[in-house]
Amino acid sequence: MPHRVAMALNIVTMMTIAAAIPDVGGEGWTYFALSYALNRALTAYLYWRARCTDNAAMGGLSLFALAWTYFDCAGNAKPKSRTSAVLLRYWCSSPQLKRTPW
Repeated sequence: MPHRVAMALNIVTMMTIAAAIPDVGGEGWTYFALSYALNRALTAYLYWRARCTDNAAMGGLSLFALAWTYFDCAGNAKPKSRTSAVLLRYWCSSPQLKRTPW
């Protein structure tokens, strides 16, 4: 199964889980349980596939870069100046150091 198909199915199962939550006390539990099981199976398949092709290290690095970029852009702190030295220090410092303490 191609990676994109598995990821698309993961998204659909999560949408089904979210739609089933309000009625989980009634008939929604069957949709929730089946979607959750399929989602876990697809996640296990993707994990197995990554382990067999030795792409786990590259995937880990990609996730690290995406998380770094997200937390760097989603934080409230902004650089005080647009000079190269300030921007370089801003981008290379830890995202947690730039967070405001509230």
